[in-house]
Amino acid sequence: MSALNSNTAGANQQVGGKVLADRVALVTGGTSGIGEATAVAFAQAGASVVISGRRRDVGERIAASIVAAGGKAHFIGCDLKVPSDIEQLVQVCLTRFGGLDIALNNAGVLGSPNLIADETMENYDEVFDTNVRGTLLCMKYQMAHFMGQRRGVIINNTSVYGSVGFAQCGSYVAAKHAIEGLTKVAALEGAQHGVRVNAIAPGYTRTNVRSHLDLGDEVDQYMIGLQPLGRICEPSEVAAAAVFLASDGASFITGTSLPVDGGYLAQ
Repeated sequence: MSALNSNTAGANQQVGGKVLADRVALVTGGTSGIGEATAVAFAQAGASVVISGRRRDVGERIAASIVAAGGKAHFIGCDLKVPSDIEQLVQVCLTRFGGLDIALNNAGVLGSPNLIADETMENYDEVFDTNVRGTLLCMKYQMAHFMGQRRGVIINNTSVYGSVGFAQCGSYVAAKHAIEGLTKVAALEGAQHGVRVNAIAPGYTRTNVRSHLDLGDEVDQYMIGLQPLGRICEPSEVAAAAVFLASDGASFITGTSLPVDGGYLAQ
């Protein structure tokens, strides 16, 4: 359990060179892509990590690989559409590792690409139930715990499309805008209680979502052409930004969204 207060700990305070030593981190949607990369990065930075997700076999394999590398990790199954699953996440962190200091709310879905004129309520419900309702419920229980102990860090994974639009992705874009708004509200509510809340906004990233949507080389090349840096973001690059936001190096940063987008939003 961490004894560090994010308001007072020095920006360079580390244990053995690990910026998250003695802290406990929760990662939702930790069984692939950005979530998996961040769980590994948190562990490498010294944190004990609780990984949640729906795919137990994959989650347990990731946790085992972290342990085999000398880290501390535990997997717990969770479906963000089931409130009781979300409610137990904080308790699992307390029971398994004796505390909770950091939470990355990463789980989300893209839904189906549709014109607004063709949007279905089934697609809207799927996207908003997981992305917005799920994130809100995660924050509800995390904020209650962090405000009670008067310290804690929440990082919500949004997207560059939480700031701009993208055709045929109305529900997804709206959901990511909503998460940006929730992040700002939570940051204001937590500020006087030692709780920092930020968002991280990846651009086009090399994750299994691309394979799931059967995005071919033509789509990749089109998206790469939109990035000023001229390439796809790697999950490890988003993870590195999450480690920074979770660390004392970001002790005076709250209520913001950090783009990891190769310059996309600068255009």
